[in-house]
Amino acid sequence: FIELLIHTTDMKYVSELSNTPAFKEVDYDKTDLAILKDRVLLFKGKKQCFGMVVTAKKDENGKFVTKPLPIRDEKNVDKRRKEHGLPPLADYIKVTEGTFNKFLKNKPKV
Repeated sequence: FIELLIHTTDMKYVSELSNTPAFKEVDYDKTDLAILKDRVLLFKGKKQCFGMVVTAKKDENGKFVTKPLPIRDEKNVDKRRKEHGLPPLADYIKVTEGTFNKFLKNKPKV
């Protein structure tokens, strides 16, 4: 269920639903909750908390480079990530870049 919320474009609905008692009773995966929280914060025009939402663009060598959208109190982001059981931001960025580049290498021809 949370995967659907993470990928929906109706962030108003996600924001409202994620504040309901029923939603808070479920023990969701920490990574999924962090992504959801950051998406809701960005939707509300605020900076994200964990750096889970990234942009990706190709560098001069044709490889994807990812960068998180603005993060509040960025100097303490790894502390917040650790408190929530998440890897350091630099490690997460490497994973996102690896995922984008793996897709690029293996993408189907259309």
